[in-house]
Amino acid sequence: ELLLLVGPHGSHVTWNLGEERAVLVPEVDGMRLLTGSSHELVRKVPQAVADVLRVGSTAPGAQLWDARDLYDQHSARADRVLRGLGASALVEAVQSCIEAAGLDLNVQRQKALLQAACFGRAFCPPSPGGAGGPEPHTLPPTLLYDTCFKLRVLNALREAPVGIPLTMNQLDTLTINAVVGRLISYHEWLLAYRIAEKLQQLPAHLAGPAAATAQEQVLLQWACTKISAPSSSSLSDQEIKDQITDKLRTCPGVRFAPLAAHAQSVGRHKLAMKLLEEESACALQVPLLLSLSAGSGRGGPSAGRAPPLDKTAPGGEEEDALSRALRKAIESGDTDLVYLVLFHIYKHRALNEFWSLISARTLSRNLFIKYCAAKEPELLETLLTVHNLPVELADHQLRAALTAFCKSHALHNAGEAALSKLCASLADVSSKYATSRDHIFQSKALAEAVQLRKEQARLERETGQRLFVGLSLVDTVHTAIRLGHHKHAASLKKMFGISDRRFYWIKVRSLAEARDWEAMDSFAAERKPPIGWEPFLEAARQHSAPREVLARLISRMPDSTAKAEAFTAVDCPREAAEVAAKLRDGDLFARIQALVPATSPAGLAIAQIRERVQSGFR
Repeated sequence: ELLLLVGPHGSHVTWNLGEERAVLVPEVDGMRLLTGSSHELVRKVPQAVADVLRVGSTAPGAQLWDARDLYDQHSARADRVLRGLGASALVEAVQSCIEAAGLDLNVQRQKALLQAACFGRAFCPPSPGGAGGPEPHTLPPTLLYDTCFKLRVLNALREAPVGIPLTMNQLDTLTINAVVGRLISYHEWLLAYRIAEKLQQLPAHLAGPAAATAQEQVLLQWACTKISAPSSSSLSDQEIKDQITDKLRTCPGVRFAPLAAHAQSVGRHKLAMKLLEEESACALQVPLLLSLSAGSGRGGPSAGRAPPLDKTAPGGEEEDALSRALRKAIESGDTDLVYLVLFHIYKHRALNEFWSLISARTLSRNLFIKYCAAKEPELLETLLTVHNLPVELADHQLRAALTAFCKSHALHNAGEAALSKLCASLADVSSKYATSRDHIFQSKALAEAVQLRKEQARLERETGQRLFVGLSLVDTVHTAIRLGHHKHAASLKKMFGISDRRFYWIKVRSLAEARDWEAMDSFAAERKPPIGWEPFLEAARQHSAPREVLARLISRMPDSTAKAEAFTAVDCPREAAEVAAKLRDGDLFARIQALVPATSPAGLAIAQIRERVQSGFR
């Protein structure tokens, strides 16, 4: 019936509890006494409060308190009290009043103590602006602001509708972010939101690391409670979404995916779909859409399959959760996300429905074709055949045929059977390309490739040299000429319609590389080359042809300054002089004659030529 509290110096306090049971709860700065009808805080009077408010106290804080009281009474003694304190004692007095205001539980005394602190602060020396902290005799610049903010929070928490009586020490131990969390659990949304809003304006040491997201957390928790509240059952999904988006619009960058997940967990799938419309991060949106599509399935024979969830798309067409998930994954540009959706749809939808869903989008179709080509080629061929897609089927079969032949060729197993199989496959692919007017070139190119492979096989059989299969047309002609099979090269030219200019270029270079100078001379003598004589001469020089070969090739050139200079370059001055004489170019003749000693056989021959045609020079 009686509770007795005895202090260390013999003082005591008693409570007459009657028949009520009492609970004592320890705190950082005292204890709480809880009964069925009362809630009391028992603590030692804080030293700062005692220094300022104790009767007869001469502490600096008490003197500042008295100075403020005298100032309110318009007494001149207030000035004498302030002057008697001095600079250091005045700073101590202001700090004591601010601390006492924070520790006092009476709102009126808090205001009076803060007014006294403000009165004394006006006479304190200014704080330096450096980053090294306040000096010993200066006031911390944020002390008064921080205390006022905490007092506003504490007084709001002590109000009867909230009922969280805390002291300053308890608030500092608990932190303001934890207080916001408790207010959220008590559904005190407005107070929690206002405190979280002010946290963003506070210094980092007071706000804490989670201040930036506190406001967002309050709104998200409010929205989740709004979704699951019994009173929301009478509202439509659109009305709830509008109310939530109106509130969350004040917090840019807030995520709607957690709200959609909560709506799904309470069974409001359509609301979840509507909330996901506001989510900007596809990486958060897509997994939830897949979860919605899978979670909407029902038991029975088709369990595990996702029936459509009707929703009007931005373009006006109906699309379900899977279609929207695929669209959002493609818009994100993340191939891993697209593959996640593809495999989910492949698992939960029939094959025909799956293909019709992904084939309408180029990226998803190409990614699935790429996957099947590497892992399940039979499935891909079946899909393309069933859905009558000859071009895509031709692409797949072309890659498969070339890959198989290249593997056989690398292992030296590319015999007649492998080549025949390749030709048959390429012919089949060519016929499939022919069904599309946009792929006529591919069809013709493959038909010519089949013909070329057959000709290469015939060349290998007739020559006994396995060098031709796998080469391009130009390389095949080049190799045939280098090995001396000129008739086969001419046959390939006629068969594939190689132009004369191109054939001449190939043959000249091939003969020069083979250093078959006799064949090159004979080829040059056949007829006037369509590419001119310079390519013959350049190829012969590049492969170090003998001087006689170069001279014969130069002699076939028409008379010109270039021909004379070419003769000079290969050390044929007499022939160069003959050309200059025919051109009647005296300056050119003189330059050529100057290059040769006058007493040499070539010099004497050039002198005779000059005497013969002297009169004709310009």
